[in-house]
Amino acid sequence: MHGMGMVSSWNTPFDGLQAQGTDGAKVLAPILGGDDPADVISTSQATTIFDKFISSTKAAYPSSSMNTYASLLTSKVNAMASGVQLNQVFDALINDVKTASALERSFAAATTVKGLQFSFPDGTSLLLHTEQGQFLSGTSIVHANYDAYTGTSEFLMRPYANNGSSLKSLGGNKPIGPLTLKIFETMGYIMRSTTPSKPRRAYSGKWTMETSDATITTCSTLIALIFLGLFL
Repeated sequence: MHGMGMVSSWNTPFDGLQAQGTDGAKVLAPILGGDDPADVISTSQATTIFDKFISSTKAAYPSSSMNTYASLLTSKVNAMASGVQLNQVFDALINDVKTASALERSFAAATTVKGLQFSFPDGTSLLLHTEQGQFLSGTSIVHANYDAYTGTSEFLMRPYANNGSSLKSLGGNKPIGPLTLKIFETMGYIMRSTTPSKPRRAYSGKWTMETSDATITTCSTLIALIFLGLFL
């Protein structure tokens, strides 16, 4: 993730190409490492860990995993002979019924308002930003839905800022919301507890330690017993 969004491999790598009456700008696929029709493609770029939890919503299609589409597309590309050009990859994908459907359905979900979500293992989700009829690279998919999370603690992950608004007016004093933290946890990050810790206590005048009253009492008792043992 970067400061105000996520990192996804989904994009429009076939923009400008045509095959079987299909406009390359109207399909979505994982980035292929080239943008010119003559660029040689060796293998499809692996999807990001973030991508593995993206699914379409009922607003676009009956909920389905975008990772399933990505696996289908990347397997097809990786099975092709080495040295193929980008336009040849597009032709092969469009001429295959399954991969053509994956390309088109992915684009449809990413260009339907509230068409995609980050699905958590517990069944909850965070709506991702999508705009009707258009895919915006660097904006679509990789941010939290603007309308759904304006005025909430998830506001920092929206694609657009509100000029002149304060942190408090946009969702409180915590810029990282619980769903954003949950995304990190789902992707494998180990998060520190969000429970407020006790204030740091001066211990010897030279260093501090973060501990509890019970620990200090136990340590003090142990030290006292040691000193008593020295004089008995």
